[in-house]
Amino acid sequence: MYARLLFVCFLTLYTLCTAFVLVWSDASFLIITALLLGGPLIVVWNRLHLQSHLIPLIATFTLLGTAILQLYAYKSGLWYELSPLSISILGGAPLEAYLFSVLHILYLILLYEYFFDDGVSAKRTKISARGLGIVGIIYSLILGMLYLDPTVLVNYPFAFLLALMSSLFALIILINKTLPSAALFKKAGMFTLAVFPLSLIYEWVMVENEIRIFANVNEYLGYFTWNGSIVPLEELLLLLLIPFGVVMIYEMFIDDSK
Repeated sequence: MYARLLFVCFLTLYTLCTAFVLVWSDASFLIITALLLGGPLIVVWNRLHLQSHLIPLIATFTLLGTAILQLYAYKSGLWYELSPLSISILGGAPLEAYLFSVLHILYLILLYEYFFDDGVSAKRTKISARGLGIVGIIYSLILGMLYLDPTVLVNYPFAFLLALMSSLFALIILINKTLPSAALFKKAGMFTLAVFPLSLIYEWVMVENEIRIFANVNEYLGYFTWNGSIVPLEELLLLLLIPFGVVMIYEMFIDDSK
């Protein structure tokens, strides 16, 4: 118990100190990703007993989800992410955004396993070929529509994105043979609140270093300014929605659903 408490203090202190250095030095997207996520991820991984075959599986699904999320954001002007490398995927987000997303999701899962679960992942996933086929078809249709349609004709597209993601999470949960327990919902909610400060630190570094820019103020339900930069209120809800959905999907389809 005391060892984990000390480890929490260490991760928090490291993240805060690193964030201040990254903002002070105006670090690039790649350096931010390596120092804020890469280093801590390796440290936490060495304390767990997770199956290594989960890495390519989680990375693949994260990349596919990031592609849709970023493409939608760029089509509707929700945010823009800048990089000195000028290497964009599907004409949208830079390459580093995909790397950041993969490491971020992996890090969230590792933190969840270490602090809220048993620290051991299931040896086999519960994803069926039929389920993969259905997800693949839906994914292809959504990605095709976003890529071919030059605009997203929806009022308040950020709020629509949150509603769509929530609906997809709910649908994924409902199509599972076994519905999640109330205890799992509670654990996912507690984890979401626990990592929210970390998410705010990441967001602060991105906004301060002008890597992530929010500019389409007319399409946000509300926003506030931080040191001259705009931050939509929907972004804060997104920071809560992502870890909650990650935990639920991870437990129901990859781990033991407990």
